Amino acid sequence: MIIYKDIITGDEMFSDIYKIKESTNGMLLEVEGKVRLHCRYKL
Repeated sequence: MIIYKDIITGDEMFSDIYKIKESTNGMLLEVEGKVRLHCRYKL
């Protein structure tokens, strides 16, 4: 598994399990994924 990290902060951004498309100039990556939010409290 490849984990992609932000080069400035070092935070993990995404891994290779998601669909990744590279832009035509190779400067950007487009990743299809989902965000999950876990909360203890009811809103």
